[in-house]
Amino acid sequence: MRMEPGMTHSLMYSSAAAFALDDREVAALLADSRRRNAENGVTGMLVYIRVDDERCAFLQVLEGPEASVEQTYARIAGDELHTDLTVLSRGPVAQRRFAGWSMRFAALPGDDLLDASGRGDADPFQLLRDGAAMERVLAALGAE
Repeated sequence: MRMEPGMTHSLMYSSAAAFALDDREVAALLADSRRRNAENGVTGMLVYIRVDDERCAFLQVLEGPEASVEQTYARIAGDELHTDLTVLSRGPVAQRRFAGWSMRFAALPGDDLLDASGRGDADPFQLLRDGAAMERVLAALGAE
């Protein structure tokens, strides 16, 4: 699909967190994301995955004007919080999945990630690189 002016651009990525965040830090990250996204016309969803007590990961969908989505992703990619970033999908979409959310949020234990992906025997960090599995996770969380 060719990107027409005014079309929505979507980018889904996963990353490992360089360090685990406590609930207060996650809330601050989410508040900052929502503020910035609202300013830039970006909507989406952030899934914070606590694999175990010391290892965490992110799954995020960003959608909106292509320049805004790509600038947002570039800022995220430059943040020391994120390691092992993997772009799972990127390109034009017919409509936003998260139109009413500057940033929808879900916190997910690692076991729930495995269950929602349909691949309960997988290594969570390998699974985060599987775009189809991550789409199943989003569907299980109610993303349309």
